[in-house]
Amino acid sequence: NAPLDFGDQKVVILVDGDVNIYKTINFNDNIGLFALLAKGDINIDSSVGSDTGASGADPDTLTPHMEGIFLAGRNFNSGAGTKQLRIEGPVIGMSSVNFQRRLNSAWPNEYVVFRPDIILNLPKQLLRQNHLWREALP
Repeated sequence: NAPLDFGDQKVVILVDGDVNIYKTINFNDNIGLFALLAKGDINIDSSVGSDTGASGADPDTLTPHMEGIFLAGRNFNSGAGTKQLRIEGPVIGMSSVNFQRRLNSAWPNEYVVFRPDIILNLPKQLLRQNHLWREALP
């Protein structure tokens, strides 16, 4: 229930169920890491984000509300609401990714930024270790 700032730490959380996020999650770019892998749903509370009013704001001017890798075994839900949400890093829902916010503005309600440094900072144990070898046809 409190904003999380992991700084230079690398944190990986594995959950056998659903996860509800009520506050921001951040870390230092190119050093820290946050990865959340849930067997069930990942639900973002509608209070997470920037209250930009009905006109919205350029998402490039917003600080990230959530940074990291978010992998849900079922659904990733951004939470219905009127706050703009900026996420930096991969968002994966094995069943679906549901963007549910509604601002009625020219700017996006949810804004996801690709961050390759996050994937490059993953611990070696989470990366694929077994290589597939096949005989090539002549």
